Amino acid sequence: MRLNEFDMIGENVNALSDNLQQQNFQIQMQDERLSLMVDSMILGVLLIESDRRITLANPAVYHILSIDESVISKTFTSVLTSFRLIQMIEKSFKDRVPLNEEIYLYHPKEMVLDVNVIFVDDHDNDEMNEQVIVLIYDITDIRRLEKIRTDFIANASHELKTPVTALQGFSETLLEGAIDDKDTAIEFVKIMNKESKRLNQLIADILDLAKIEQDQVGHHLEPIDLQMAVDEVVQQVQMEADKKGIHLSTVNAVGSEIIFNSEKGLLNQIITNLVNNAINYTDEKGNVTIVIDDLENNVQIQVIDTGIGIPEDDLPRIFERFYRVSKSRSTSSGGTGLGLSIVRNIVQSLGGRIDVMSQLNEGSEFRVLLPKNTEE
Repeated sequence: MRLNEFDMIGENVNALSDNLQQQNFQIQMQDERLSLMVDSMILGVLLIESDRRITLANPAVYHILSIDESVISKTFTSVLTSFRLIQMIEKSFKDRVPLNEEIYLYHPKEMVLDVNVIFVDDHDNDEMNEQVIVLIYDITDIRRLEKIRTDFIANASHELKTPVTALQGFSETLLEGAIDDKDTAIEFVKIMNKESKRLNQLIADILDLAKIEQDQVGHHLEPIDLQMAVDEVVQQVQMEADKKGIHLSTVNAVGSEIIFNSEKGLLNQIITNLVNNAINYTDEKGNVTIVIDDLENNVQIQVIDTGIGIPEDDLPRIFERFYRVSKSRSTSSGGTGLGLSIVRNIVQSLGGRIDVMSQLNEGSEFRVLLPKNTEE
């Protein structure tokens, strides 16, 4: 009888051992999954114990704060360089409350961080173990894009207001009696016509830019003869060049047909914007030359003018939306300030690159490289 009892006890012990092993295995699996999840997060994570030492940190926080794995077991005050972040963690320990704030870092690089500090009470064996979890999200790009959007809205509003104000002012003057003076009326109507065209072009450019930037659909590529594409643009702008006595010419660097795959409508926009820009900023009797070339993996389009050029300090910013090299320069040209930005966005959407070289009073050269998109 006792032997049976011992057998039952042995079986129960074995079952309990198996159960404990299974539970330990499950706990180990959960720990591994939790560790994998924390390591995969784009949020930076720090776990700080009551003795103020860091016991957990993930790769994201190493990247965001420019620290390494050696921070484990060190006090957070000896690791962190942001005074405000240290203050938040200390306050969370002291007041036992969660905190959330945006923090600006200036070293080692400028960043904007969304920081959440969470206080945790853990009662284990009647002993209180205080911990703080720090979650850090790099929102630098988000804030930068918000600023770009805000600046765009402000600039667009200003640019739209200018022609609208002119149309309103001249129309009111005509209605108040200036229409009876034929010469004055004709002059005012010419100005109103010019401003209405400028307004229409501005709206069209804004819509084009918005469409290009939001386009997430693949392009419809087709075989294009680059020489023919350039010739079409030259026919479109020849009249404007003739008005200023500008010599408009094309050069085929290889002297033979250049065929590649691209999107015809977008290519036309690129060449048209660059050539129009060159004509607008080239003085009378100047030259605008379009050079096309066939490279190994790309086609190259160069638009070279003998115009007024661009100051060296302005070159890095000329592709920004509404950026003005000078107010008088943009006003006299009648441009919207969006042409080069549209070109850059189109080129990038096609997988290409655009560069500019210019010297003040000596002309400018814009060079576009577009992939051939040839398939084996």
